[in-house]
Amino acid sequence: MYWSSSITRRLFLFLTGGLFAKLGVSNTTAIEADRQAFSAAEILAHMAETYAKCTTYQDSGCVSTVFVRADSEHTDKKPFSTAFIRPALFRFDFKSTHDGSNWHRYIVWADGADVRTWWSIQPEVEQRPSLSLALAGATGVSGGSAHTAPALLMPDSIGGRRLTDLTDLKRLEDAQSGEFDCFRIQGKSVINIQPAELERRRRQVMTLTGKDLGTSETGPETLWIDKSTFLLRR
Repeated sequence: MYWSSSITRRLFLFLTGGLFAKLGVSNTTAIEADRQAFSAAEILAHMAETYAKCTTYQDSGCVSTVFVRADSEHTDKKPFSTAFIRPALFRFDFKSTHDGSNWHRYIVWADGADVRTWWSIQPEVEQRPSLSLALAGATGVSGGSAHTAPALLMPDSIGGRRLTDLTDLKRLEDAQSGEFDCFRIQGKSVINIQPAELERRRRQVMTLTGKDLGTSETGPETLWIDKSTFLLRR
């Protein structure tokens, strides 16, 4: 079985007192020329700075995972939304379904140190010790969307691998994502697994399935970054 996953986002609200609020009409052409000359690393750095400094942020999108078998193909979709007001008001909400009709909903919200979660599968509100741990619990089941933007918005408090950790960066040809002009950056994820842990997992899989785990390689990820705002579109 083969699977691939992608995330698309619509960004509804972005407020900042920084670079983009101060752009004037007279220097737009020069700025556009500068942006065209940016390297992949510079674009990624601008994206990181934009998220880390924005005061208000809201998005919605969908994680689409395609499962391909020899005789069939299935697409699993997980809609999500994120809302954030600095310094500490936050809400993440996503839905998932296994049969296309029965939806399960997962919500993480925070007001400062007061962090709570709710999952329709276990319909009780639960208090969490930190937003980082609350989002970690939602990351896998949400297809990663619970972590992607929050880790950029709050890099000092949300742990785990970030898009800014990509290596072997390469700038691809610019392209359109819907109505938006985007930079496209390609890079590889670094997965730090100690050899002893990798061997343990290999033996575990062999015991459970009778098959050798073999070797695997993480394929490149492609980021679509809005040219005008440096926000992630895809």
